[in-house]
Amino acid sequence: MVMQGMNLIFNHKQLCYYQPLDRNGEHAFVYVTRVPNDNNFIKSEYFEILSEDERKKALAFRFIEDRNSYITAHALLRTALSLHFPILPNEWVFRNSQLGKPEQINLPNKARFNLSRTRGIVCCVISNSPVGIDIESFATLNNYKDFISILDEEEANTIRFLPDSEKRLYTVIFWTLKESFLKGTGEGIGGLSNGFWFRIKKNDERTELQSNTAQNHNLRQWRFATFLVDHSYAFSISIYAKNNKPLVLIDSPTTELFGASKGIEVNIKNRVCK
Repeated sequence: MVMQGMNLIFNHKQLCYYQPLDRNGEHAFVYVTRVPNDNNFIKSEYFEILSEDERKKALAFRFIEDRNSYITAHALLRTALSLHFPILPNEWVFRNSQLGKPEQINLPNKARFNLSRTRGIVCCVISNSPVGIDIESFATLNNYKDFISILDEEEANTIRFLPDSEKRLYTVIFWTLKESFLKGTGEGIGGLSNGFWFRIKKNDERTELQSNTAQNHNLRQWRFATFLVDHSYAFSISIYAKNNKPLVLIDSPTTELFGASKGIEVNIKNRVCK
């Protein structure tokens, strides 16, 4: 039954199938797919598996590109969750936590998941540990200085001393790292004032999280990784490692690892999306 429901999307996107979530280990399953360029997308099978509330939100978008991105992202999340649990994609029921982060309510042991989208591409991550993901397009960053004003002073100084050819790249990477971490902790964008920053070692692109203030979470337990998709997008993942070395399994269009923190393993399955 589950496989029949998933065929609606996964046959189109050539996603691979993974085992159910391992509750005894830290795994993060990441799915990335491009958004179809379709002016009549509301008649697609993607739209059909959304909830009534999600359909209303999709129809409220002014621009078709944003509507298609929303539909693809939420259909991808529903279908990806059904890869790991015996629930059909259209049967998932979500609610917002006290911090406003979506969670599913029809499982006794709640999976952790997160969703991110931008025009042209969407992604989601599913794990048994707290996790966050964020994706951004380099094309939308017309002026990196606008982003620098939001970053921590340490990150902004790092970017200022980079060659001009690398400023845009590192600005997007810092931004996705911060967003994914804040989404993983549940704080959201409001947590940007919490006095933390990322440091990327240029020799091996090693990522480290730094802080000068007391936090409500154990920063040493968090692991990070950043990926580039066709050198047009960057996405970062943050995962809380309770006891083990977390494994991140990526199912994505042509993707390469940019950098990661110590104590994280990555397995990338590249595929061609049409």
